[in-house]
Amino acid sequence: SSSGEVFAWGRVTGAFGPEVQLQLAPKYVDALQGISIVQVAAGCEHNLALSATGEVYGWGAHSSGAFGCMPVLRDPSQMYAMVHLVDLQLGRVKEVGCGTCHSLFWATSIADNDQAQGSQREASTLWICGQGVLATEHPARQLIAKGGLAGKLARGLLPKVGVPLKLTRVDVKRVFEMFAEP
Repeated sequence: SSSGEVFAWGRVTGAFGPEVQLQLAPKYVDALQGISIVQVAAGCEHNLALSATGEVYGWGAHSSGAFGCMPVLRDPSQMYAMVHLVDLQLGRVKEVGCGTCHSLFWATSIADNDQAQGSQREASTLWICGQGVLATEHPARQLIAKGGLAGKLARGLLPKVGVPLKLTRVDVKRVFEMFAEP
């Protein structure tokens, strides 16, 4: 809302309990009470909320590493994380985004400027967490299931779940072309 409150409805995971809920009308996410939220992003089964101070809160599915870290869960078999502060250690996050099973974070950190003696500048970086697919659906899992040498080699192909990766090159022209395609 314009006052920084978050409401959720539809198929909701983790905002109101550890199980999936069908919420037919907008319901206030009271776990974020007192926190001024400036942006919200929704993925397939996970959500992110960005506070005015640059802190990121997340809830929902966590098996693909979309939160950048594995949230502390009461029960290890729990599929959905409750609303929690996401500890990214990336600096001040300015924007968030969610894909199907991954998240994007635009973060600003203070970096030393070699050309200005002792002065500092802000450096903005785009980070991605998650696998882009559910951890159980990653293509390397098929080889692992078959076993043998191929299965052993495939274990090394699995991305580390929850490790934020710094995006160093984005072809903006191609991104816009992809959105323009029917």
